[in-house]
This record gives sequence, structure tokens and C-alpha cells, in this order.
Amino acid sequence: MIYDEIIKQSGLTKHIAPHVTTITSMWAVLSRLIKPDPNNFPKQIREIIEKLSPVEKMKLYDHGELPLKLSSNELKELKKCLGRIFKENARGPFYEGRFGASVRELRMVLLNAAQNPRFKCFNPQAVFGELSRLAEQKDVYPFLNRKAEGEYYDNSIYIKMIIHEYLEMVDNEVSDSMGLADESSYKELFERYVFHVRHWIKKEKYEDEVSGQLRDPDKQFMQHMENIIVEGKEDYADFRRSLITKIGAFRLEHPEGDLEYKTIFPNYLNSLKEDFFKDRREVINSNKEHFIRYMSDEKRELDDKDLKMVEKMLSTMKNQYNYCEHCARDAIIFLLKNRYN
Repeated sequence: MIYDEIIKQSGLTKHIAPHVTTITSMWAVLSRLIKPDPNNFPKQIREIIEKLSPVEKMKLYDHGELPLKLSSNELKELKKCLGRIFKENARGPFYEGRFGASVRELRMVLLNAAQNPRFKCFNPQAVFGELSRLAEQKDVYPFLNRKAEGEYYDNSIYIKMIIHEYLEMVDNEVSDSMGLADESSYKELFERYVFHVRHWIKKEKYEDEVSGQLRDPDKQFMQHMENIIVEGKEDYADFRRSLITKIGAFRLEHPEGDLEYKTIFPNYLNSLKEDFFKDRREVINSNKEHFIRYMSDEKRELDDKDLKMVEKMLSTMKNQYNYCEHCARDAIIFLLKNRYN
């Protein structure tokens, strides 16, 4: 891979911190995207296309991820036009992907970042610095001179977007490493919601497992869940019917095996996860600060409980996410400074 070659060329033996390859690839892709033209799409989704950000378009290309802040009806309409989005600028002399950062620019950015003396690891923050320096060299690189159209073709905005995505990834990894809740808890909560929605649609009661009594679907619980996962002003009744329709469509395509809610509704499960950690932000921030103390001369000030938490957190970050002590500390300091300061 190009990243391994850079390390060899630099003569360094630095550990490659998580997300170096991801953020560099993101910048390369963003630099080659073309802003979609709403007039090339059906009337009902022109507003959605107009608001489609470069990062959202990149995620559509990467793994089909749909924008978060859309109603179920809007998502349905957008899905119908995914083929049009992919093909809109696929041909012609100025096809999408023709202009943008090349391997040569990537190599230069990575090589300079790998040799940054501020960091003991091959660090994403060093990459951000090199990208910012390159973005200023418009006289050298023609692709930097395209006139900005909203957020498109503006490399300074692209770098801010990439930093935001990096902070999201680090925040999730650090929070998960604290062991406050695992992924199965969000899945169980969503399964419980679907259970009540099914009975609500069928106008059926269900048998309480504890008391054995017949009960109506829990409207308060369903509304609480919908306040978290439903975007915009969508009618809850329409949302529930759409939810069950999507589950039915998935079951027709996959008649055997468990329902993979993470595959069918990744946005909803992600919203539940974010809500969980938002409610526990004070604890999370406190734990992050304990980690910084652990990595400094203030380690002796931590009590046994906090010390064990930090050691468990560091172990998970190392074993599950491939951090070392140095890049874990750099990532958390960067996160605290840019998101929780």
C-alpha cells in the first residue's frame, strides 16, 4: 500500500495511528467530486439534491449511506434516484473523478506528515496540517483553483469536513472503549420498539412476560423512541407503517436468518447510540480527562476506580482500534480541544 511505502521512504519506524489512511482517502475523493445539478433530477427530490453535501455524496458512493436528516419518504425518493446520481457525470470530457488530487500529491502529504517531529506516531493531525498547507498552493496545483460552488470545490471546507468526520470516529471509539454500553443494548432497545409498533399497527394487545396480563402497545415508549430517531416533522403513524414495510421488504429478500436491523436501519441505531452518549456526556468527559492525567505526571492523583477505568479504556483502544499510548493521547487531546473545550 502507498502508506507502507511512505513509511519505508521516510526511513522512520513510526506506528501508523488509526484513520491516517481514511482521512487521506477522503480528501482525495472529495477533491474529485462534482456538485450535482438539481435540474437533472425529478421535482420531488430537487431540494434534497441541492442540499446534498460533498461528504454525503462521498458516503453514497462509498457504501450507499443515505443522509441522516431526511424523513422516511424523502429517503425512499432519494433511493429511487441513486443510479441517476452515480451516472450524472460519468461521461464526457469533464467526467467526475478526472480532476483532483493525484497520487503524487497524496505521497507528498503523507511523506511530510510521517516526518513531523511533533508526534511520535504517523498521526492524522500531522496530515491535517499538511493538507492545510497544500490547500494554500493554488499557483502550483490547478485542481485547487476551481471556483467554489457552495461547499463544493472549497478545499478549506473539505479539510474542516474531514476533521469533523475524524472527530466522530474518535469520539465513538473512545466512548465505546469506556464500556458504558455495547452495541447489543441499542439493538435490544430498537427490537423492543419494533415489537410495540407491530402490535400498534395490528391493533393487538401483547402478553406481559412478567405479569401475564394483556397490555396495549406502549405509546409513551414509542413516542420517546421516535423523538430520537425521526427527523423533521414526519407523522409518527406514517413513520411506523414505513418502518414495518421496510422490514417486510428485507424479509422477502432474506427469508432466512435474523433481521439485521443494523443493515436495514443504520441511521436509527446510530441516533440511539448518540442519544445514549449525549445523556452521559459528563461521565464521558470526566473519563477522558482521567486518561489525560494518566498519561501525564498526574497519574498518582487518580483513585483506584478511575485508574482501572483508564487502563481498561486504553487496553480496548489498543486491542480493538489499533491505538498506542501516544496516538491515543494525541487523539483524545485533539477531541477535547475541538469538541468539548
